Amino acid sequence: MKLAAALLGTLLLVACSDASVGDAGGDGAGAGPGEGGSGASGPATSTGTTGSAATVGAGGGALRLGPEHCDEPSPGVAVGFDVGQQLGDVVVKDCDGNDISLEAFCGAQALWVFAAHGWCPLCQSVSGKQESILADYAAQGLVAINVVVQDGQSQPPDPAYCALWRETHGHVGVYTLYDPTESILALWPGGSSSLSAFVDADRVIRSKLVHESNEATIRSEIEAALAPP
Repeated sequence: MKLAAALLGTLLLVACSDASVGDAGGDGAGAGPGEGGSGASGPATSTGTTGSAATVGAGGGALRLGPEHCDEPSPGVAVGFDVGQQLGDVVVKDCDGNDISLEAFCGAQALWVFAAHGWCPLCQSVSGKQESILADYAAQGLVAINVVVQDGQSQPPDPAYCALWRETHGHVGVYTLYDPTESILALWPGGSSSLSAFVDADRVIRSKLVHESNEATIRSEIEAALAPP
């Protein structure tokens, strides 16, 4: 654990000291489901012929998750990635390198999707407290996923970096995934970093946050997604 944390810290230090790394909004120094959740063994998945995960069980068995729980959108609700739309599908990867579809998380009462850049201090901050935030809402049916889209040097992540990120930030109930193609960023076109999306039980995107790490703000959006429409 100490060795893993030290390795990630070294990568982050190198990235954050590189003045060429940044984003439009600036990032301070960076400028920038499977019983048991996604702990050391990662979420249990069943991969179909499409390459998407066929089933994902809920951490602790409290929820039943999987594509079979994906409902058709209500009349007048489009499928896509904008607020008010039913969440479109994206295929990312678990820390073992297996493809996993966002439809694997259908059945949640609310879904908190967080996209993290490894070089981003705000992303590190949110990732570090995501587990404790989830613990306060898990009994209400919240599912939290953390999708790493870049490593500490702005390169596509791999299974080893995904596992390192999961261990460093103590993710057990949080599903830690990675996305080397950055497909998940369709949720935040033109977004910066530290990206959250909050999805309700009908898979409708209720709100998004960009470049945000304030815990009170995040909790408010989770509570709104859990509330009846």
